[in-house]
Amino acid sequence: NFAADGRAYYKVDGFHIELYTDVKAPETEAALTGAALRAAVIQALASEQDDSRAGELFTSLRALAEMDLTDAQERSDPLDELLRRDPVYPKMDETSRAMYREKCQRLARKHGVSPRKEAQTALESGLHDHLCPEPERSGKGYILTHALLTLVISLTVGLVSGTAWTVLLALLPASELSGSILDTVILRLTKPRRLPRLELREGLGPAGRTICAVSALLTDDDTAPRLARSMEEYRLANRDCGEHLLFALLADLPDAAEWPVPGGKKRLQKAKQTIDELNERYGGGFYLLSRDLRWNSADHIFSAPERKRGAITELCRLSQGRTSSLRCLSGDRAELRARYILCLDSDTCLTPGAARRLVGAAMHPANAPVVKKGVVVRGHGVIHPRMSVALESALSTDFSRLYAGQGGTDPYGAPTGELFSDLFGRGGFSGKGLVDAEAFLACLDERFPENTVLSHDALEGAYLRGAYLGDTELTDSAPVNAFSWFRRMSRWTRGDWQNLPWILRQGRDLHLLDRWRLFDSVRRSMAAPGALSALILAMLLPVCRPAGAAALLALGADAAHAALAGDRKSTR
Repeated sequence: NFAADGRAYYKVDGFHIELYTDVKAPETEAALTGAALRAAVIQALASEQDDSRAGELFTSLRALAEMDLTDAQERSDPLDELLRRDPVYPKMDETSRAMYREKCQRLARKHGVSPRKEAQTALESGLHDHLCPEPERSGKGYILTHALLTLVISLTVGLVSGTAWTVLLALLPASELSGSILDTVILRLTKPRRLPRLELREGLGPAGRTICAVSALLTDDDTAPRLARSMEEYRLANRDCGEHLLFALLADLPDAAEWPVPGGKKRLQKAKQTIDELNERYGGGFYLLSRDLRWNSADHIFSAPERKRGAITELCRLSQGRTSSLRCLSGDRAELRARYILCLDSDTCLTPGAARRLVGAAMHPANAPVVKKGVVVRGHGVIHPRMSVALESALSTDFSRLYAGQGGTDPYGAPTGELFSDLFGRGGFSGKGLVDAEAFLACLDERFPENTVLSHDALEGAYLRGAYLGDTELTDSAPVNAFSWFRRMSRWTRGDWQNLPWILRQGRDLHLLDRWRLFDSVRRSMAAPGALSALILAMLLPVCRPAGAAALLALGADAAHAALAGDRKSTR
């Protein structure tokens, strides 16, 4: 018992707890140690008559509430003791170690052996391959079910209307409706797939050296100081990463009709001054990188080659010691060597601790990318977090309040899932996330012809076998009005249609599911026009009313899907 003055008036060298269960469960017993101790103190407190003694018991109760008994509980578990023979297991975070022990016990029950025997088998055959196998589903069943459900809904509309051509009219709305139904059912029946990760208690270390790259256009003199303040906030919020987390501003000048850009030199000088001040304040770790604009014969304008994707590619080359067109205007270019690139947009917010969790997941052996013929076939070359709308952006206008919903981050929320990541181990890429620089260059360097790909995120996720980290959350901005929303949708739609060649012959090296996702993006871009056409014809021609009803159902399908799926994320 600890008194208010911090002195221990009564100590014990050990304690004995006996738990009566039908099945011997050492891990459960160890997990209940803290609760049992607190229960014993509360029981003593309930029968205590002496006020001074009661005060000591209250102090003991507070001390027990603040104690971290995890290490003691784990080390009392014989299964944990055996798994610690693997050199990586002790370096994993608490949740990942618990996941390994749970998986080991589940496999032991399945194989009819003891957990220790199963753990020994896992150690001999490769612990991480044994306990974290890659999902081996081909995806053909998912695609076939989607197609059959779409066909059933369309045929039902045709039977009700009595005309065959309404079947074709209902195809697009029916595909959207069937996709929402299928995704909702799957997400309700599956658990989120959690990626194992290293704890990195002492920071990233040289093996996890990472460059946090913020891509932006220097549209005015205030852009660089604003982004520099954000980068400073990111550094302070992720101090647990240590000195091996670097920050780079990938600053390109906007498109111009002439080169040099009028006022461009002044903007770059202002940006250099701002980054130099950060380096002086923190002793280095901040960089300003830029490229010269080049004549774009397709658009007849001077622009940065391949825009954001081109800048990230050049940064990957620079981080791996290769020739790069990036000019380092601030910071020591020789120190820009890193294993990972954390890609952010100018409006993305890097939340506290997010960088360490992303790098920890990427450094785990089960997630290390294996590249064959220019495609990641095992592990993940890119890991992207859960994206939410920043609170300030969500509340900025009436449109953003309607579009973005609640906004902000949820520090108490449970891990979320993504349909393709949970079922097939292929979570795509959202443009913001952690990229393995070496795998990126092995798969994507000089793969795409210039001026042919706008929606590069989808193809990068397909070639790099993206993963979704649902328990790590970043925030982004939302469109402030309907015009900005439609401009963004127009850009996304043009990008989806530019990916058509990779659905066919150019994407023959990609997995079937990745090609299906590219096709599904094109289909979704036609769903809204198809639903609108069905509604208009339903108002003009009575025979089309069943197709109009299907269109109305499709329009409400996404809302119903979001409500039923809860916090889970799907392919929608």
